[in-house]
This record gives sequence, C-alpha cells and structure tokens, in this order.
Amino acid sequence: MDVMVARGEMFVSNCGPVTMATALQRGFVGKCPRCGRGRLFERFLQVARKCDVCGEPFHHHRADDLPAYLVLLFVGHLIVALLLAVDTPYAPPYWVEFAIWIPLTLLLSLGPLAACEGSRRGDAVADGHARLRQGQERAGAGFKTDWADCAGRDHRRAAALA
Repeated sequence: MDVMVARGEMFVSNCGPVTMATALQRGFVGKCPRCGRGRLFERFLQVARKCDVCGEPFHHHRADDLPAYLVLLFVGHLIVALLLAVDTPYAPPYWVEFAIWIPLTLLLSLGPLAACEGSRRGDAVADGHARLRQGQERAGAGFKTDWADCAGRDHRRAAALA
C-alpha cells in the first residue's frame, strides 16, 4: 500500500510502482496510468479529477499543447503528402479538394488527439511517481525532501534567487 502526497492531498493506493512504458500504454487507451482499470477521461479530452478505482489524482498533471502539436505534425505531413500526390497528376477542381481534404483532416486529427493526451498524462503520472520514489530514497539516505523537491520545483531555491 502506497501513501502518496500530491500538491497537499494525500491518497492511498494499492497499486505497485508503474513503469513508463506501462503508464504510456494505459494512458493511450484512456485508462488510469497507475492501475489500468479506472477511466482517465470523463468526456472527450476532459480529464477526470481522480481515478475511480485507485484514487490517483489527475487534476494536477498538465498536458498543455503537446498532444495537439504531435497530431498537427503527423496529420499535417500526411495530408500535405496526399494532397500533392493527388493534385499534381489529376488537378481536381477546388470544391472537390475542399470536400475531400477538410473532412479528412478533421477526422484524422480528432482520432489520435485523445490517445496523445492520455499518453502525455500517463507520462506525467509515471514521471511524478518515479521522482517521488527517488525523493523517498533520498530521504531514507538522510536527505530532507518533500513533494516539491521530488517534482523538480524547489520553491525555496526560487524564493532565494528572487
């Protein structure tokens, strides 16, 4: 049984440690990166506050714009390549191109967006737990640590530099 502290909130989990690969796979399919049984999303791209099964909080993990950038990168390259492959030899009218490429771009973009978002959340969960474990090992070796130190945000150092 693990007792974790995330942003001042304590929660107890019966799950063991999670590897990065496992967390990424579970997040990709929209499951809790920690236990693999709870739902990561309440609705399309709306992340649940916590896992219904293990209680892992998700609200403090931010994916920012990385999923959108990744989808834009891959879908943009694919659509431009297909557009050039069709437009160069056939030169269809503009209305045909709009009728084909705009819906295809939307479908190809919305499909993997949730999977990329879930994978990024899984990465954040696995990284946060790995840093927390490192901090607990440091604490066991005589170092004083807390969650802010483990997450790489030492507020005391930032205050001293200001």
